[in-house]
Amino acid sequence: MTVKFYTYILKCSDGRLYTGYTNDLEKRIAKHNTGKGAKFTRGRGPVELMFSEECPSKEQAMTREAEIKKLTRQEKLEIIKGDQKMTGDNKKGILYLCATPIGNLEDITLRALRILKEVSLIAAEDTRHTRKLLSYYDIHTPLTSYHEHNEKGKGQILISELNAGKDVALVSDAGTPGISDPGYELVCLAINEGFTVVPVPGPAALVSAVVSSGLPTDRFVFEGFLPRVKKERNKVLEQMKSEERTLVFYESPRRIIKTLKEIQKLLGDRKVAVARELTKIHEEVVRGLLSDVVRHFEEKSPKGEFVIVLEGIKGDEKNPQVHEASGLSLMVIDLVTRGWDKKEAIKEVARRTGTGRNAVYTAVLEAEGK
Repeated sequence: MTVKFYTYILKCSDGRLYTGYTNDLEKRIAKHNTGKGAKFTRGRGPVELMFSEECPSKEQAMTREAEIKKLTRQEKLEIIKGDQKMTGDNKKGILYLCATPIGNLEDITLRALRILKEVSLIAAEDTRHTRKLLSYYDIHTPLTSYHEHNEKGKGQILISELNAGKDVALVSDAGTPGISDPGYELVCLAINEGFTVVPVPGPAALVSAVVSSGLPTDRFVFEGFLPRVKKERNKVLEQMKSEERTLVFYESPRRIIKTLKEIQKLLGDRKVAVARELTKIHEEVVRGLLSDVVRHFEEKSPKGEFVIVLEGIKGDEKNPQVHEASGLSLMVIDLVTRGWDKKEAIKEVARRTGTGRNAVYTAVLEAEGK
């Protein structure tokens, strides 16, 4: 593979210009932004790529670097300005946010396909994943990676492409970019730099899950992925005890059972719909009480990406203690209807939820009006 070399001009945070050469622009900019680059840029980050020029060899890149370093600041600015003029009347590029299928490759709009063909560059969360989509529709637009591990360095490169008058399409692995992925950072960067940002609507896993859940859709709140640290996760769930709107979460197959159990323990045995592999061959939506759904996935190994759609608290259950007691009693009633002895059912609910037996027993008595 032929190695490409580039001569570049960066603008530091204090407005000063720095010239260098490299065979990897993305890596070099990231290095400057971590304070490990040239001495000149240390303490002057973040840097912004203003100009880059491809050279056929390392020697020519070094020669071009030396030539630019001899220029005055004004002459360097002229080079930057001239590079922008080459695109035609300083035309600025457009950043398109293109929604892509969450599973079924047919779930993409005609407009999205047209834009993916017309833009100069597609920035993808995972190029291997996106390449399958592009191949399916015979799209040959250049592809580059943009994800949480390279967003700072690559973001500046994408901005330089927009500055050069090139249109860029941002896509995620699946669904709408900017939802639980680093697209948000690039959007903010583009807006701050004065570029036009255009959404190209399409699939979103959270919307598909909500409308097929059987739970209220008039008002809902999306919480994304819950924190991985238990203390932080429980803190977030505690804050939701009095939330009346339908709650929506994303979760992985490794943590789905554990998360559902913690939600049940802290928020009570509410109605829930858990959707997995939406629009794919093994699509499944499991509906019922949290205890039912937990049991389902304990018996059937969970696979795929999950969306949890949870019932909000009802108006007459705004007191968290009342709601928790109601959930405990419902769990006991559910077991009794399945043939459990009442005493054993109380012990089992206490075990599942980590609640004391006396508290479960009291909740049952209250539900029976005793």
